[in-house]
Amino acid sequence: MYQLQMKETIVCEKSDGVRYFLCELVIRNQPTWMLVDRQYDFRNVALSFDMADINHGKYQDKDSSILRNVFDGELIQDKPWRKGQSEPVFLVFDTLLVDRKNLIGLTFDHRLRAADAYIE
Repeated sequence: MYQLQMKETIVCEKSDGVRYFLCELVIRNQPTWMLVDRQYDFRNVALSFDMADINHGKYQDKDSSILRNVFDGELIQDKPWRKGQSEPVFLVFDTLLVDRKNLIGLTFDHRLRAADAYIE
């Protein structure tokens, strides 16, 4: 316990969800979000945030398919206090790629800040 007090750490609550990569692909200039599980099964997902909240410009790349963002995390069923129904929520644990920039070589706190800056 002494070592934890001497070093800066990042902790989060324990959740019982399913681990996924959340990937954004740009296909024919349209963003497509997919969940990729540990068996490499891909699932299209519709995200509930407004694309205007995302900090990137228009898709101007000429490629037909581009991997733009990759987040590592967990999909849980969250029951909000004000609503009676549970809803799926993706918890970001790490950031691998943001706006096609490889972040793997950065420190963990920088990678988390990049995810936070990307989705305001």
